[in-house]
Amino acid sequence: MKDLYIRGHDADHKRNRRSYSTIKPGSLKYRYNNASFLQESPRRMTSDDINFKRLRWRSRRGMLELDLLLLPFLEEVYKDLSNQEQQAYAKLLDQDDPDLLQWFSRKSLPADADLRRLVIMILERVQAK
Repeated sequence: MKDLYIRGHDADHKRNRRSYSTIKPGSLKYRYNNASFLQESPRRMTSDDINFKRLRWRSRRGMLELDLLLLPFLEEVYKDLSNQEQQAYAKLLDQDDPDLLQWFSRKSLPADADLRRLVIMILERVQAK
């Protein structure tokens, strides 16, 4: 009786091995099982990367006029700003959309000197193009 169990177990093992050998190179199943993206360890995001992604998300305001000003500024200029200017940009994103629209349409300027400097910097950048 024990012999039959072992033979049955061996037969199952051979059957499973045969089924794996039917995966041919070039087949979709082979490519999925040997995909390099599954074997590589993912790149860990730094806190700077996370903060930049958060700022990018916050820069998407839902108003086309503001999106056209803030997103390119963030992508192209933000990393070159000083620490104080980067903090001012984060503070700028805390402001309400109607206020931002007033400032960027040159109908008024912010009372805060840091915000005023940043608004002028963004507007000059757009005019230079």
